[in-house]
Amino acid sequence: MGKICTLELFTARRVGSFAAVRQVEMEKFLAMLSQNLGRTVNITQEVTVLTLEIMQTLVFGTRRTFGANDFVRLVHQGNELGGRLHIGDYVPWLKWMDLSLPKLRTLATKFHALLQAHIEEHRSSIAKQGHGGESFLDVLLSLDNMSDLTIRCLMLDAVSAGLDTTATAIGWALTELLLHPQILAKAQKELDDVIPASSAMVSEADIPKLKYLGAIVKETLRKHPPAPLMVPRESTAECKLEEAGYMIPAKTQVLINLYAIGRDPKIWENPLEFIPERMSSEFNAAVELMTFGFGRRSCPGMNLGLTAVHLVLANLLYRFNWTTPDGKEVDVGEGVGFTLMRARPLALVPLLRK
Repeated sequence: MGKICTLELFTARRVGSFAAVRQVEMEKFLAMLSQNLGRTVNITQEVTVLTLEIMQTLVFGTRRTFGANDFVRLVHQGNELGGRLHIGDYVPWLKWMDLSLPKLRTLATKFHALLQAHIEEHRSSIAKQGHGGESFLDVLLSLDNMSDLTIRCLMLDAVSAGLDTTATAIGWALTELLLHPQILAKAQKELDDVIPASSAMVSEADIPKLKYLGAIVKETLRKHPPAPLMVPRESTAECKLEEAGYMIPAKTQVLINLYAIGRDPKIWENPLEFIPERMSSEFNAAVELMTFGFGRRSCPGMNLGLTAVHLVLANLLYRFNWTTPDGKEVDVGEGVGFTLMRARPLALVPLLRK
C-alpha cells in the first residue's frame, strides 16, 4: 500500500498539480475567517474541514464528497478508539476483554460503506465516458488485480491520515505563538518583509522564502509531534544498539517514542522551551525524519502534509492577529489518542491585520 501511495498519489508532480485546489480552498477558508472577525472560531475544527476538502479533491476529484462534519466526527472517533490500549494486541487470548473492538468494527463498517459507494459511482462514470479522471481513485481503478477492499483501505488512509495531524500541528503552533508574543511578532515581520504588500494571501511559492516560519513549524513538530508514537515496526533480525545499551530480539514489536525523543535533554538544550532559533540547518532533516519516519516505511504524505501546515499557518499569521475569547489564558492541556491532540479544541478570535 505504501508503495502505491508513494508512486501514484503523493508524487511531487501530483501534489504540485493540485496546487490550484489548495489555493482555492485557502481563499474560501480565509474568507470564512474574515466573516467572523471578533467572533470565537473553532480553529481545530475549521482546519480539519479545510484539510478534508483538499484531500477529497485529490482522492475523488471533487469536494464535498462526504458531509464534512460527519466524516470528521468519524475520524475523531477512530483516533480516540484506536489510541486506547488494546490488550488483545499483546495477549491474544484476552481479546474478549477489549470493549473497544465492537465499536471499532461498527466504525469500520460505516467508513467502508461510504467508500464503496464512491467506488461504484466512479466505475459507472468510467464505463459511460470510456476513461477515468486524474483523481487517486481513478488511478487505483485503472490498476489490475486490486480488490475493492484494498482500494477502500488506501482511500481511507489517504483521506483521513492528515486530518487530525495537520490540525494538531497548526493548533500547537498557534498555541506556542500566543504564549510567546515576541516569536509571533518576529514571524509576522518576516511575512511582511517577504510577501508583497499587494498580495492578499501567502502562496505556496512564498513558503521556501519564509525561513523563520519553517523553524517555527519544525520546533512545533519537535515539542508537539502530531503522532507521538510512530507506527509499530517489527525487527526482522536481532539488533544491538551499542550506545543505548539495547538488544532487540528478532520478531520484536518496536514502538519509537517521538514525544520522548523530542524532549530528551541529552539531545536538546532546554527541551521544554519553545525556541525556533535552535532549528539551524543541521537539525532540519533530523526533525522531519523524526516526525514522518524514514526509509521505505516513511510517511508518503510528508511533502503534502508539510506544505499544508506551512501554507495554513503562514496565512493565519499574515492576514490576522489572534486572541483568546474574553482574554482567557491559552489552554495547553494534551489529549490522548493516535495523535497528540489538544485536550480541548483551540478556540480563538481573529482580528483583521491585512
